[in-house]
Amino acid sequence: MSRPAVRVLFPCTGLGREQRGFEAFTRECAAAMRGTPGLEIEVLGGGGPDARPGERAVRNLPRAGRAARALGTLVRRDPYFVEQWSFFAGMLPRLAAGGFLAAFNDKGSYSCLTRACPVHVVTNPDLPLLGAARYALHAADVR
Repeated sequence: MSRPAVRVLFPCTGLGREQRGFEAFTRECAAAMRGTPGLEIEVLGGGGPDARPGERAVRNLPRAGRAARALGTLVRRDPYFVEQWSFFAGMLPRLAAGGFLAAFNDKGSYSCLTRACPVHVVTNPDLPLLGAARYALHAADVR
C-alpha cells in the first residue's frame, strides 16, 4: 500500500506584491522540491499583480493598504505585523483541512511517541530576536 504524499507548504506574505529575497528564496525552494517523489508542494502567497501560476493566494490585509495601516494604528503595531497576522489567519483553514496533526501522528509503531509530543503554533513576533539574543549570550559564556 502506498503512503499519501507529504504536503509541504511554503507561505510567504509578499509573494505577488514584493520583490525581496524572501520571495525569491520561497520560490526557489519550492521549485527545487517540485517533482520529488512523495512530496506535494504548495506555495501560498499574498496575491497581487506579480503572483505566478501555481501560487495560491491567501486572503490578508496588505501592509501597503489603508486597512492594515488603520488596524496597525489601532493595535499600536506596524502594518507589516497586521499583514503577517491576517495572512496567518487566512492560512488556518488550509492547515486545518490539511490534516497536519493526523499526518504528524500517523507514524506506525512510533505513533504513541508522536501523540505524546506537544505541538504548538508560535505567535511571538519577537521570537527570532529572542533566539539570536540567547545564542549570543551562550556564545559569550562559552569563550
